[in-house]
Amino acid sequence: MKTLFLLAISAAVVYAIVRSAKERRRTKDAWAAVARERGLELRSGGAFARPSMSGIHDGYRVMISVVMRGGGKSRSSYTRYRVHYQELGAAMRLTREMPILSALGRFFGGEDHETGDAAFDDKVVVRAPRPQQTLAYLTRERR
Repeated sequence: MKTLFLLAISAAVVYAIVRSAKERRRTKDAWAAVARERGLELRSGGAFARPSMSGIHDGYRVMISVVMRGGGKSRSSYTRYRVHYQELGAAMRLTREMPILSALGRFFGGEDHETGDAAFDDKVVVRAPRPQQTLAYLTRERR
């Protein structure tokens, strides 16, 4: 009886490892295809590291990576895109609007510069040390 139980546990562990390896391989293959298509350098990660890409795309330096947020059952992964806009000459940070966290940030003095485009402003928080220059840069086409 003990042997059967140990075999069942061992089989479950092996199944979980194989399934995880297949999922990791699918993710790496998808990222590799995008990197090839866009001419970006791929860092495939490893057993415990997620893939990332970087390079020049449409004349801009880009970095794409996966970040984990939260913990336990509320742990989620997000794809983070970083684009270096040389001509802007100022730091600009665009993040996803999260109603509760964004309201809390504004309460403690955080800024969200509005572009006047309701669809964009409802989804994105714009932070920048030079708001006028940043808002002028965020044309309709760039948004």
